[in-house]
Amino acid sequence: MNQRSLGFMETLTEKYPDIQIDKHDLSSMQSTAEGCQTYLDNVLVSKPRDSVAIVWAANAGMAMGAIAAVEVAGRTEIGVMGIDNEEGQLTALQSGAIYKATIAQQPVKIGEECMLAAIRALKGEKTGDVVVPGQVGRNCPGD
Repeated sequence: MNQRSLGFMETLTEKYPDIQIDKHDLSSMQSTAEGCQTYLDNVLVSKPRDSVAIVWAANAGMAMGAIAAVEVAGRTEIGVMGIDNEEGQLTALQSGAIYKATIAQQPVKIGEECMLAAIRALKGEKTGDVVVPGQVGRNCPGD
């Protein structure tokens, strides 16, 4: 999850250098729905309305906790996006109210690429980085 967060932040900063990112280290909260909700409840109390646009969650539990915190705070101006495509996330995505996007991993494709890399390594070939793109699901106005 830390690598997911770092990659997300680095890419966002690179592509949108003028965007303000309030980075929160995952080690400062539990990576569960409850931990994220409690943490984000406290963050939202300290941030005025319209000062937070998007909350990005590094896993399904954190996404569900972020959705709950945003809903409880009545902060409809905030969108949540995250990783994974578990049932609760897909349901929230369909409503489109708060959850705006999810990125699903492709475990079968990851397994295939790992096997191909292992075969190349056994043959003495260099494998380099193995990249398997995620699948983006979104529900944003104008899509």
